Amino acid sequence: RRWSFQADSHTREYLMSNFVSGESVHSDGSESCSGNSERRVREKGEYPVLLRNSAGGVDRGFLLRIPNLADDGAAQVALAEYLSEIDSYSSFDIFALDKLCSGHALMVVAMELFARYGFMEKFSIGEDVLRAFLIEVENRYRTNPYHNVVHAADVTQGVNCFLRNSDLLEHLTSVEVFGVLLSAIVHDLGHDGVNNAFHCKTKSSLVGQYGEKAVLELYHTDTALTLMRKPEYDILANMSATDRMQVECILRSTIVDATDMTRHTDLVARFNSIFRIVDGECHAARETIAEHATLVLQMTLHCADVGNPTRPARVYERWIHRVMTEFFEQGDKERSLGLEVSKMMNRETDSPVGCQKGFIDFIIKPLFEGWCAFLRYEEPLKNLVRNRSKLETWEIKL
Repeated sequence: RRWSFQADSHTREYLMSNFVSGESVHSDGSESCSGNSERRVREKGEYPVLLRNSAGGVDRGFLLRIPNLADDGAAQVALAEYLSEIDSYSSFDIFALDKLCSGHALMVVAMELFARYGFMEKFSIGEDVLRAFLIEVENRYRTNPYHNVVHAADVTQGVNCFLRNSDLLEHLTSVEVFGVLLSAIVHDLGHDGVNNAFHCKTKSSLVGQYGEKAVLELYHTDTALTLMRKPEYDILANMSATDRMQVECILRSTIVDATDMTRHTDLVARFNSIFRIVDGECHAARETIAEHATLVLQMTLHCADVGNPTRPARVYERWIHRVMTEFFEQGDKERSLGLEVSKMMNRETDSPVGCQKGFIDFIIKPLFEGWCAFLRYEEPLKNLVRNRSKLETWEIKL
């Protein structure tokens, strides 16, 4: 189903100013995070076998060590059953999981996926180091309405869904898969609940440290890499120097070039060009995926990061409440500082439903038409069509 852009000029102006412009870290479009070609050939087909072997008997030992679950046998059983849906884009409810595991959704999702993908064994990651790292990551996410630890868990599970419900695992190496999942885990680490424009307008300390482009994204990446340089949190410690360098490159490339929203238009245009996305169809050969793996990883994280409207309505509606609450709180801060209130952040004039209509029509619908065609996976797009058709009947009160 196709529909035309319907956002009003107020919403469109915001979207244009926040999703267009900006230069990528690799301004020449280079794919510098790609692995060695000989190694890629050796690893081809590795993950389909690994995942078939693990799907029926994933190691649940971690669940016994998660805070607040150690002494609750019934909760452990319920959690293990719930995690059997971790590859489902629509059945998996991150809010239900977060409640079930007492606010530790990110730790649970990460531990489950590390076990399923065999990362502990492949990269010799110690259990105690992984637990310490994930606990510290959870602690460093702030209690914002939207950019918080639950969002990080949701994005991580979304990345996993894109990998598992497509043929991407047949074309990516284990280091690339590890890198993009790790990027999802830490992609908003330390986010303070306001956007890059606010930091620039207020000349914050982060602007002084990182400059005025991709302020937060550089900060998130730097925070994660600095954390992993401490021995007690260094989950990369036993990797080869080459693998570690590639993982760090993937973190920088995906977080900075794919989650800075001003780079959305350039990223999608490059993806559509390389993979020959035309009218919702992908015409490129699948071998192109390995050749442009870094670009694929960037799009995987980007689509998981902004994909709330492509989740089932029960989940999407809760995300609307959270993101618009955070937007309006930023608008309140701007008003109190005597600054012009950013578009889509004025609780007195902006409608949550109206803002979402523009976001879907102008950003998400074109993005996911191409992405789902590339993945050969239609479920996110079907959810989006259903949500958009019903959105105007929703009453979102904050």
